[in-house]
Amino acid sequence: MEETAWSTYKLRRRTLLSSAATLASGVVLLSCDDANAPNPSDAVKNNFVLALVKGVQDDAFYTTMQKGAQIKAKELAATLLVDAPARFDAKLQIPIVNAMVARKVDALIIAACDKEAMIGPLQRAHDAGIKIISVDTYIGDGDYTQGPVTFPISYIGSDNVEGGKIAGIALIKALGGKGKIYIQNVSTSISTNAQREQGCRSAIQATNGAV
Repeated sequence: MEETAWSTYKLRRRTLLSSAATLASGVVLLSCDDANAPNPSDAVKNNFVLALVKGVQDDAFYTTMQKGAQIKAKELAATLLVDAPARFDAKLQIPIVNAMVARKVDALIIAACDKEAMIGPLQRAHDAGIKIISVDTYIGDGDYTQGPVTFPISYIGSDNVEGGKIAGIALIKALGGKGKIYIQNVSTSISTNAQREQGCRSAIQATNGAV
């Protein structure tokens, strides 16, 4: 069971990276008049500028995401700007978002460092006419249809609750089905972390007190 679940989770992570690589295509379409959806070559004459704001610098996951976005942007002949804070910190990410707004990019693809603190800056970007897409992490509760935050176009991420559950099941198995597990979370304001903890706790609760 664990092997199958882990294989599925790894596939979802790869799917996330693939989705990030194709976001630019959708953004180009969304940035045009609805009446005339363009061919990819139209990006040349329309001068589309896309921004990818990663969660942090020098992280293998975000580096892979960046490579995918660069490939797609090149295919579309769109300009891609990439930046990230030195630490996974909303205080450092906000000035980067503000700089992208000042550069008047057409769309902003972002792995938000904080699901609450980044709402205001991204709302201002949206109000400036910039289309917002969340990748890996989300803002608000992640429900952009009926939740409290609805201005982003989309959220693309893996099933982090399931990932946390898989980790919890593996730990429980390693303990022989009973014992104590210590969960240390970096910050519950980071959506992925909160979801992984949720999944791990669900696995623990399923032991009915044995763990």
